[in-house]
Amino acid sequence: MANRYIRLAGKSLSLCLFNHCSRIRRLCMISTLVNNKNVYNTHAPHYNTIRNWFHRFEKDDFSLDEKDRSGRPRELDLDKHALQSDPFQSSRELAVTFGVHHSTVLEGSKSLGMRKLFGRFIPHHLTQANLDRRVDDSITLLTLHAGDRWLDRLITGDEKWVFYDNHHRKSQWVGEGESPQDVPKSDLHPKKVMLSVCWGVDGPIYWELLPEGKTITGDLYTTQLRNLKKAVDRSALKDKKVYSQHDNARPHVSKQVKQELMGYGWNVLPHPPYSPDLAPSEYWLFGDMSRAFEGRSFNSRGAVEAALKQYFASRPAGFYRNGIHKLRERWRHFENLLILDFNTTCEENNYDYPTEIIQVSVTVINIRGKLIREDQKFNRFVRPVISPVLSEYCSRITGIDKNSINIADKFPVVYDQFVAWLREHNFQEKYFAFVCEDHQTIWLIAQYQFLLLDQSMPAIFRQWNNIVTVFQYLLPKRNYDNLPGETFVDKSSNYYNIEFIGNAHNASDKSYFLAKIIESYHKGSAGFPKSPLRE
Repeated sequence: MANRYIRLAGKSLSLCLFNHCSRIRRLCMISTLVNNKNVYNTHAPHYNTIRNWFHRFEKDDFSLDEKDRSGRPRELDLDKHALQSDPFQSSRELAVTFGVHHSTVLEGSKSLGMRKLFGRFIPHHLTQANLDRRVDDSITLLTLHAGDRWLDRLITGDEKWVFYDNHHRKSQWVGEGESPQDVPKSDLHPKKVMLSVCWGVDGPIYWELLPEGKTITGDLYTTQLRNLKKAVDRSALKDKKVYSQHDNARPHVSKQVKQELMGYGWNVLPHPPYSPDLAPSEYWLFGDMSRAFEGRSFNSRGAVEAALKQYFASRPAGFYRNGIHKLRERWRHFENLLILDFNTTCEENNYDYPTEIIQVSVTVINIRGKLIREDQKFNRFVRPVISPVLSEYCSRITGIDKNSINIADKFPVVYDQFVAWLREHNFQEKYFAFVCEDHQTIWLIAQYQFLLLDQSMPAIFRQWNNIVTVFQYLLPKRNYDNLPGETFVDKSSNYYNIEFIGNAHNASDKSYFLAKIIESYHKGSAGFPKSPLRE
């Protein structure tokens, strides 16, 4: 029978004893102890506890809270900030800080849902520039490539050491009094051979074991690419647009390798530095291979080669495809794109005019749902300081009424409203990224505005993508230049057959138009019949 007894503590205990003392007229302490033991068994309160509470009730002290007393407290109201400010503190160090026993700290940390874990080893510490590059490349790849079909034409490759001896020490289940099996210690310089493999959704396309003592160089990698090209020409990828991905190891990005790939006409994907988690070979293939070889020993190079052939052929259906298609999930460090645009003060034929932001507009696209969030748009007018009166020219081309600017808040207030809007919709830095028409929006306009306030540009504006660059990527530059229209808005509207509604010089209208371009592309609408990425 299941144990139905419960433990009494704190207010539950005092309330129970209060009921015994008040409801059951003057029930003696012994009877209360007996009744509690019949109900709560070993969890019943001690006689001394019952006596203390009864004495309090007899003095008309009916508070159910325990009084302060000397000695070690039973519980610790541990401040979570104390743990987060220095997460490397030991329980004994925290015990000294709070003046309690270290076991009390352990109990307090459990109540906060905190536990002590080791961090993972990583090959390199990523600088802010590295982190920004990861976001930029991920945004670019997600924005450029709608759908998943193009991933079926992706070839990725990397190198891995394959060891002859693959025995590693693991914990073992043993009976009481038994000893685990001994495991021989690995040699200081274990025998190994380097595997170089290029693969896609259907499995390895080309792989080889390097001669003993050889490693990858620019010359060797170029030779491998030529062999890979021959294998591709014999496969279903022949005459199709091929995408290539490799990391930034020096042999992979050498000048001769770049020239070789340029001659193939393959589209080489950008890859951020020190990011093995964005390389399918690292996060998918090589880990599975190591698990498959665990506990095996090979006595020759031929045995290693035979094991690799057997391994590549034995992977279940969909194994390679799943590994490649995981890329989109790993690129998607965010759930929303925030299409940002500004309007600034201007004067006709005066290019030295001191520009200040007069309008801030953001349109939100949910990447997962591939739709514009009409209910989350941000649009505010800003009152300039240097030139507080809007010029006739500026008012005319933007369609912004002067009175709207005269009654608007200044930029610091509008920026605070923008930050509050981000919080209101639960936008956090890791869940969104900015998309702008060109580099001028963020790098020149926003940065200059913060310089006017004697402030550095906030970190959230360092993660953004240039949609003009994306559009030019879809087309050879000569085709982009020959498209009808003077501005990007004109060219993209004509090319994708998406009508621009509103004023092309109004930040709100332009932000919404840019969002429509991205939304239509991600939905794979009929507005993209000519895109080379939809072959």
